[in-house]
Amino acid sequence: MKKHIFSSLFSYAGRCVVCQKPLCGNEKDICAVCLSQLPYTNLSDHSGNILERYFWGRVPIIRASSLFTYTQGARSHLILQRLKYKHQKSLGVTFGRIMAKQLLQTSFFKGIDMIVAVPLAPDRQGRRGYNQSEQLAIGIHEITGLPVITDGIIRKVSNRTQTKLMYEERHHNVEDIFKIEKPERFYDRHILLVDDVVTSTATLTSLAKAFDGGRNTVFSVLTLAMAVSITDVPYHPYEDNEDMENQEGDVFMPEN
Repeated sequence: MKKHIFSSLFSYAGRCVVCQKPLCGNEKDICAVCLSQLPYTNLSDHSGNILERYFWGRVPIIRASSLFTYTQGARSHLILQRLKYKHQKSLGVTFGRIMAKQLLQTSFFKGIDMIVAVPLAPDRQGRRGYNQSEQLAIGIHEITGLPVITDGIIRKVSNRTQTKLMYEERHHNVEDIFKIEKPERFYDRHILLVDDVVTSTATLTSLAKAFDGGRNTVFSVLTLAMAVSITDVPYHPYEDNEDMENQEGDVFMPEN
């Protein structure tokens, strides 16, 4: 195992995570060319965007955004694989900084009090050695100064992977898997929930609900990636808001 980790780190050190060419200048983890060619969502802080709509009627959502889209085999999917399974921990911080720098030019972070990364189950984090979502949160913190809260945010169950589950199965798979200690700490707070990837919003919705609808606790969501397939799943807009229902989602850039 140690040999595998060392070999993996040695192979990628100083090279672009996508094209494997040597990095130069101020480049970190990804070269400027590959960074410019990622399939960005362009969701930014646009109110009522397609990702935000998925949370309507489920949790008190303020904003939602994701940096890029992904499909199996695309360069953006490769980044997620390296971050989650190839021990490239620094990718999380790097892309957290990239997301924060982009959104700092908008009003996305306005009113947010703290960051909460989606926690991993202890056994899974033990095997991986780190929580990739927490690494993203650290990168966001470095740019915004927002505190990252990890104490008392617990994943009670190491649920099975969501990868091959249907939409409704994903929501059942993550029901009641989180526990928030002393939820009163989060009353009247605006919390930014951070995760590496969103495919059905099931995990993020479950985490938000674990705060037990604390007094005036509201949420924003920021993820590194958003599955292209999410556009095939019906979202749940408020039925009595015609203007919101008629808003069109942002157009995704095609995968490269």
